[in-house]
Amino acid sequence: MDQLLQTDRNVTFLHPLMDLLSRPSDQKETLGERLAALLADLIQTLSNFQSEQATLSDAQVGLTEAVNNANERSEERLMQLETKLTKMIEAEIESSRERYDRMEKKIDRMLTLLSLPLD
Repeated sequence: MDQLLQTDRNVTFLHPLMDLLSRPSDQKETLGERLAALLADLIQTLSNFQSEQATLSDAQVGLTEAVNNANERSEERLMQLETKLTKMIEAEIESSRERYDRMEKKIDRMLTLLSLPLD
């Protein structure tokens, strides 16, 4: 079965050559001309591929830099927000302590007043 498939491939690859050889003599290209044309097409295709690959590589580098910059900005912003939140929490804790101290003083005064003898 593999041999049959290989033979079929070989015959299929011969079709362009058979086409070239079976043309009338006024339409025949020499094998060299045909190969030169195919080679020129291949070189052009390769050149286009390399150009597009270079463009895509440049775009990828630019995109990577943009992502890295965005990550750095995000990290900086996160650190700023964390610092701001920490300061807000610390301020709220200090404010709560001050309110607690004032309430404690008021309660102490109330207890002192309640402990005075009734005259």
